[in-house]
Amino acid sequence: MEIFNTSANFRKENKFPEVSQLTTLSVCLCIYFSLCLSVCLCLYLSVYVCKYVYTQAVVAAEMNFVPNRVLVASPPDVSPLESLLPRSIRTTLSQLCFGHCQLLNTYKARITSGISDVCPQCGVAPHSVEHLFNC
Repeated sequence: MEIFNTSANFRKENKFPEVSQLTTLSVCLCIYFSLCLSVCLCLYLSVYVCKYVYTQAVVAAEMNFVPNRVLVASPPDVSPLESLLPRSIRTTLSQLCFGHCQLLNTYKARITSGISDVCPQCGVAPHSVEHLFNC
């Protein structure tokens, strides 16, 4: 069943499509566009909800941060001047912040057996991040 007559048939028969055919088409188009709108709205809402949940999780995580081991306080914001440092220095600083630096004997002792975690300077305390800034 054709919804619309072709232009050749229209010229021959000289009549418009029936009202029932137009109504069916308009109802189908309305349903299609309402479904499209619903899908778009659902996607928008799901993105909004995900963003809200993520933001709440970040806020909760920030509230539960333990103080910095060296400063014994919350860490300060990263300075924009840090981007001027060479990458190797920034990498070492980041590794020191997390205690996973090859320069620390405590880290070496954790990953390799047979290495002592004693400080090479004083020979008394463990060679950790806290001790590195106090030795």
